[in-house]
Amino acid sequence: MQKLVGNNRDCATYVRPTIDQRISRQWLRQHDKVLNLPWKANVKRSEKSNTIDVLVSGVLGSEISSEQWSQNFTEPVAPFTAEERRNWLTTMADVVVSSDAFFPFRDNIDCTKQFGVKYVVSPGGSTRDDEVIEACDEYDPKDLFSCMLVCRQWYSIINSKGKRVWKRAIPRILPKAALEDINLLQKFPDKMKLLRAFMFGWNPHDISNTMYVKPDGFTVYRKPIAQCTDAVRGKRGVTEGVHAFEFIWHSPFGTAAVVGFSTTHERLHCQGYESLLGHTDQSWGWNLVDKEVLHKNQYRPYPANNVHNTCFLQKPSVRITLILDCDRKMAGFEHEDEFLGIAFKNLPSAPLYPTIAAVYGHSEISMYYMGPAELG
Repeated sequence: MQKLVGNNRDCATYVRPTIDQRISRQWLRQHDKVLNLPWKANVKRSEKSNTIDVLVSGVLGSEISSEQWSQNFTEPVAPFTAEERRNWLTTMADVVVSSDAFFPFRDNIDCTKQFGVKYVVSPGGSTRDDEVIEACDEYDPKDLFSCMLVCRQWYSIINSKGKRVWKRAIPRILPKAALEDINLLQKFPDKMKLLRAFMFGWNPHDISNTMYVKPDGFTVYRKPIAQCTDAVRGKRGVTEGVHAFEFIWHSPFGTAAVVGFSTTHERLHCQGYESLLGHTDQSWGWNLVDKEVLHKNQYRPYPANNVHNTCFLQKPSVRITLILDCDRKMAGFEHEDEFLGIAFKNLPSAPLYPTIAAVYGHSEISMYYMGPAELG
């Protein structure tokens, strides 16, 4: 990723160009013609910078004569043609624009997007920060999260629950089926938390072939295929902090119904009916049918001594919450808001993804990221 915008203070003479000119010129400096200029041995660094600036700015012949400009080279150098400029500028991608002050107006962002800019970094502080962030959001939500990492002012704006930044992002990012689900909107009245839950939802590209993610993005469906066990992972893994993932099992369990978590190295399909999760060192699972937790193919009753009321096999829409404490390297489960105890300890530092495994045909399991868990 190339950082392109900065004050060119090493020039002997400096006229501040507009932001689009600065981006264009900085990118032209990466052209093979510039990188391989035939310099004479005695040309100083400041002279090289000025000479390159003349070449990329297109003022050769108007502000400086070709004869004077060519004195720095051992052989003739042709200036950029209009076609060369146009073709090279179209190759810009994943560009970062940074500023040591705020962007005063949103048109600054509109301008940068014409030149392949994907990330914007700024300390903020303008009275129009809200509009500038909204402009970033219209192009790519990655800009939002980049700003959150580096800027306290923008973090405060983005983190405000009622801000229009999130209200505008919701209809663009969430699928139509989710937006029309009244129960989902009631579950997440905070638009920021709704969008966050979707970002952590089931991954349609990390799933068994006999499953698919339903149009709402939060529920997975297992096809009625016999003699196999299938699994799906969430979109995002976690490595630090304490996180709560709520699973709602809408259908019967069958002979195995497992909630848990895994790394990306765990398989998502196997022949026969089994727990699938917990047979290797890459996954951890709780089989709701046998009431056992599994890891490295070792089984253990859970909850311990069955002191909690877990007679929920016949209840519809069973709600289980996974509490994943990456800081203390442990995990446990809740059933209907009752914590059942620690299930796993000594978890690895690798990214861990919420995962379920099912065997019952027509199974439907929803998963919602509820955010940082409340301990105590």
